[in-house]
Order: sequence, then C-alpha cells, then structure tokens
Amino acid sequence: RPFDPQGKAWLSQTLPRIIRQTGIGAPARVARILKAKGAAGVLSEITLIEGSWSKRVYFTELLKSPGLDSATVRQALEQAGREIDSDYELASLLISSDQLLVDDATRRAYFDAARTIQSDYEMRRVFSSALKRGPVAPDLLAGVLDASTAIDSDYELAELLVQVARLQPLDARTRVPFLKALT
Repeated sequence: RPFDPQGKAWLSQTLPRIIRQTGIGAPARVARILKAKGAAGVLSEITLIEGSWSKRVYFTELLKSPGLDSATVRQALEQAGREIDSDYELASLLISSDQLLVDDATRRAYFDAARTIQSDYEMRRVFSSALKRGPVAPDLLAGVLDASTAIDSDYELAELLVQVARLQPLDARTRVPFLKALT
C-alpha cells in the first residue's frame, strides 16, 4: 500500500534522525558528507546527533579520513569536548585519535577536551595515552598537571604523576605544577 503524503512527510523527517542516532552506515555517510560538504559539513551533521555514542562514531570516522589538516583535527577535538557528554565515549574518542597529535595546538585542543571529563579514571587514561606519544611542550605539560588536580582518586593521580616523572622532562615551568599535583 503506498504512503499517503503525510506518511511520506513523516518518513522523510524521521528516517534521517534514526540513521544519525543509530550510527547505521556512519562510515559511508561521513565519507559522502565529507566529499560533498567538507569537514565542516560532517561537523555540522554531528551537532544534530543527540547521543554520545553516535557522536563518537561520527567523530571517529571523520578523524580516520585521510588528508585532514591539523586545523580540522583541532576543530573536531574542540567540538567533541563540548558535545560528547559521556566520559567513556569522549575518552574512547580521544585515545583512538592520539596519533593525530602532531603539533602543540592540536595537543592543546586534545587536553582541553580531556579536561571536560569528570571521571578520574577516564581523565587519567586520556592524559596517559597522550603522554605516551612523546614529550609535550612545557606549557602543555603544565596545563595537564594543573588539570590533573581535578583527579580526586589518589591512585589515578599517582599513576599519572609516576608516568609524567618517567616520560617527561621537568623544568622550571613544570616543576611547580608537578609538586602542586603531588599535594
């Protein structure tokens, strides 16, 4: 039986929302939007998604796209920090994209997004993952150490600080925030 005009109108409004919210066909959809509208189109589409899981799926697909410039990566990380409400989903996205931290500005966007995480465990996981990529600039490390004071769990904070002491050189700019995080 054919749809009446009201049924067609309802389906044309409802189907895109269902596809967005469920993440069905996200890889192909992101590729299609990226080709037609660029990264800005994908980021606009992500804003229309309501759930953290689907947002993470779309962000992940965008960040896996070849040829993204660092400005687009920064913009995606900043938007993810604002729009993904789930600590787990945001941490998963950040950890899966830590190989994109190619410059200090991108790392800053990454760490700023991580600072929106409320879970001590997830925040420590994200910071640890990024620090494993190699030394970061002293001002970024100082920012991570300042943000680490929000970690209430003694265990999680200790794990992070031990990792920092092993992997990062401490200098005049980072020593004070490191010692502050210890107290």
